Amino acid sequence: MYTKLSPKEVEVLFQKPNTPTKTMGIVIIRSFTNENEFDKLKKEIQQELFERKIDGVYFSGKMEWSEGSPFVIRAENQTGAIVSLAEAEQEIGKITGIAYRYINNGNKPKNLRQ
Repeated sequence: MYTKLSPKEVEVLFQKPNTPTKTMGIVIIRSFTNENEFDKLKKEIQQELFERKIDGVYFSGKMEWSEGSPFVIRAENQTGAIVSLAEAEQEIGKITGIAYRYINNGNKPKNLRQ
């Protein structure tokens, strides 16, 4: 059962929570912005995880910056149509996190979202 009632309740942490969790996947963020603008991305992360019924994500390190030759990022939807396209000739940041769900400890929350 998923107990979060809004995206604001989804946790975005920088260390593993002490409560037992089950790993649900990996979150990779690639960004052309600097680390100080992470708060802007936080709301988007929370919304995405809430839609997928994930309790939170923890990031284990700082954003890594890589330099390289110009490249193109292309995203496609399920039918193969291009939905976004970006060209870059600058550094790109990458931070990796672990998405998790809390392991049920026998408590029955009052409000549940199916």
